Amino acid sequence: MYYMFQFQDQLPHLKAIVQYKDELKEKRPNLYTWAEFMQLGKDVPDAELDKIISSQKPNQCCTLIYTSGTTGQPKGVMLSHDNITWTATAAGKTVRLREATDQQETVVSYLPLSHIAAQMIDIWLTMKYGGATYFAQPDALKGSLANTLREVRPTAFMGVPRVWEKMQEKMKAVGAKSSTIKRKVATWAKGVGLETNLKRMSGASPQPMKYHVAKKLVFKKVRKALGLDRCSKCYTGAAPITKDTLEFFLSLNIPVYELYGMSESSGPHTISLPDAFRIMRYDIKSVHTFSAF
Repeated sequence: MYYMFQFQDQLPHLKAIVQYKDELKEKRPNLYTWAEFMQLGKDVPDAELDKIISSQKPNQCCTLIYTSGTTGQPKGVMLSHDNITWTATAAGKTVRLREATDQQETVVSYLPLSHIAAQMIDIWLTMKYGGATYFAQPDALKGSLANTLREVRPTAFMGVPRVWEKMQEKMKAVGAKSSTIKRKVATWAKGVGLETNLKRMSGASPQPMKYHVAKKLVFKKVRKALGLDRCSKCYTGAAPITKDTLEFFLSLNIPVYELYGMSESSGPHTISLPDAFRIMRYDIKSVHTFSAF
């Protein structure tokens, strides 16, 4: 909030600032708590709201997306209404999201909504397909996300590489404390899982008896412990992820699909799919991508 005050005089078109949590430390003109802001809407007649909605045009700015600022100050990207609606429709079809009338998709929102990945997945895609968005606690990335996942049991989950890495580290730590028999069973099951899924990645679709045994003994229990037992779409993006982490989850029968996009392209640009994905080291000679659109 203090950061906003520093630049407020340079923003002549800024009408108000809304503080999402807690009470205001000081009163200022056009500075509201979330509760105060919501109260303002009760005084707006429906006719005025309908007028505002009908005045919107497809090519007008719908939202501002901010880049991460890795090359300087974060830059605002203007995305229009048609940018958002077209991309949400196309991306949803590509990753095979289901309409709510069929089976409602569920996601957990924990990344900053000022960035395109979270805004597209947590707001626009769920709005388009009638999905449900559950907002995680503010300390999600400090540890509470795991509890939220177990409670919500999302059908689709987007994890930045560090989230998948922390899951991997935690699971390895828990596994190291297990009994000798459990460790041997887990090691065997992971070998079966990796072998089976690598073959599937190459176009084959074998499901030997040992795979079904491993699935019952280990894979289903792991998914339930992570809160991913209903999740058929696990994705990663926003930064590079290691081959080791991808293969770790693949060995547990949890394929994590990579996606690449930019704020300027309204989000997703290339997407891996269950029948079109690869795990490889990233050198310029070997990268293969599947264009979503």
